[in-house]
Amino acid sequence: GETTVERGLDWRTRRFLGLPPVPDEMELGGLMTGHPPEDLYMECDEEVLSDHQVLLRKQIEFFEAGPNDLLCMGSGRRRDIAVGQVGIRCKHCAHLPAHLRPRGSMYFPASLRALYQAAQNMGVAHFVSACGMINEQTRQELIEFQSAKNKAGHAGKKWWADGARARG
Repeated sequence: GETTVERGLDWRTRRFLGLPPVPDEMELGGLMTGHPPEDLYMECDEEVLSDHQVLLRKQIEFFEAGPNDLLCMGSGRRRDIAVGQVGIRCKHCAHLPAHLRPRGSMYFPASLRALYQAAQNMGVAHFVSACGMINEQTRQELIEFQSAKNKAGHAGKKWWADGARARG
């Protein structure tokens, strides 16, 4: 069963966590809301994150999983992905049919706190080596920032989670 906290979550957070909608939400349009993708990056990121983290966030968007996205998810996942569940994906590959997107182009973190690690994985495994759509200059900047670990930034996983929560 759900905890009291889980029952009190808004629909976007429930969807992000892979929880089923509450009955009132199911009556308001089923599983897909039709909400357009939304940038992970926010202008206030520049004030607290390193250059690397800011650039990484500029390459990622929140999106709702559609039926085609589910067909392309690899096996071995601990949790199933549901239509309408919110995840993160590469903005550069988003226009490609799901079956043509390179490995690591989308993630469905189990929690808001796991968003940070999912994006870091995307930064290393997807943007640096697998994404054929990212601008080469941006790829090189990500590589340089990653190796230089420039400007430490004074925010971390909590900032990523709070930013996602602020987006709804």
